[in-house]
Amino acid sequence: MALSPELIPVTNLLFSALIVIVGLWAWNRTKKEAPLLIAAAFLLFGISHLATILGVAEALEIPLLVVRIIGYVLIIGMLCLYYVRGAGE
Repeated sequence: MALSPELIPVTNLLFSALIVIVGLWAWNRTKKEAPLLIAAAFLLFGISHLATILGVAEALEIPLLVVRIIGYVLIIGMLCLYYVRGAGE
């Protein structure tokens, strides 16, 4: 397991972590589903970025693909909920 401190995966991990923190903070204040779903999706993306930094992404290619797909499905689901409910009302 070789560390890969490349700029792009580290930046992606930091921003994913920030989005998770802000999403949880927003959910705690509003108790609405959207911020929680966004936080969950970016937590999954962060796991993927961390695997890249740790140098295990190639060995976990299929599981990480599934993790990313679930993250994207969460975002799509949140957007569908937002649309169906009339722009978040």
